[in-house]
Amino acid sequence: MEAGSLVRAMFEFLPSVSEELPLFPGDVIEVLSVVDEFWLLGNKDGVTGQFPSTFVEEVTIPSTKPGDRLYVCINDFSSAQPGHLSLKRGDVVVGESGGTAAFGESWQRGSNAWGIRGLFPTSCVTELNLSCRSRQLSERSAQAQASELPPYALGQARALMNLHAQLNEELDFREGDLIIITGLPEPGWFEGELEGRRGHFPEGFVELLGPLRSPQEPADFQQFTSEDSGVVEDKSVEEEVFLTEEEDQKDIFPGGRGRRPLRSGSV
Repeated sequence: MEAGSLVRAMFEFLPSVSEELPLFPGDVIEVLSVVDEFWLLGNKDGVTGQFPSTFVEEVTIPSTKPGDRLYVCINDFSSAQPGHLSLKRGDVVVGESGGTAAFGESWQRGSNAWGIRGLFPTSCVTELNLSCRSRQLSERSAQAQASELPPYALGQARALMNLHAQLNEELDFREGDLIIITGLPEPGWFEGELEGRRGHFPEGFVELLGPLRSPQEPADFQQFTSEDSGVVEDKSVEEEVFLTEEEDQKDIFPGGRGRRPLRSGSV
């Protein structure tokens, strides 16, 4: 993590001194500098302050084209309607240039960090204004990724844990393996390639090494019109969750993640 990185709060953090920055789950913060092993200096909504690095996770900044805008989700939007893009608080999305022209000002067309495209209400997002440093980091990451990957690749990911395939169409791998992402077969799953083998695997078993390129737009999205863009009532969508044993955080920071770290000189 470095200056210009974008991070998302995983836990609530309430300041005890004036130089600290309050955090709530889903807040997106731009890192201005690394204070020490446990503390970062960042900016959130124009307010600058320090916060514990163990309270946040790094966010992939999606690639943008001229005219595109970056947004961060401030209210969950869940929809099973074809052509809609479900979002959770803290998601960073790209709003495509001219993406509201055909659907009115209430809806925006765009894509998330995984390259999935769709419509989402403008009321559930706010524009994200990044510094030049953050944009340079994003562009450098995208250029490095594009120069190393084959033309059919959408991106690359690193395995966070071992996965043993249960079906022929699934891909097995070991922790630390670098996997080329070749497709997005369904929500929650990637299609990838490793050492000449291809298969599907859950997205929760890997971390992306950069923003994904956008796959081909699905046909049902092209058929979506403004007449279909009524706001859908929020519904909980069942997703298969792959539970794994939580990594012990005590070595990272005394008391684990989500606890206030001690400052230098504190007793």
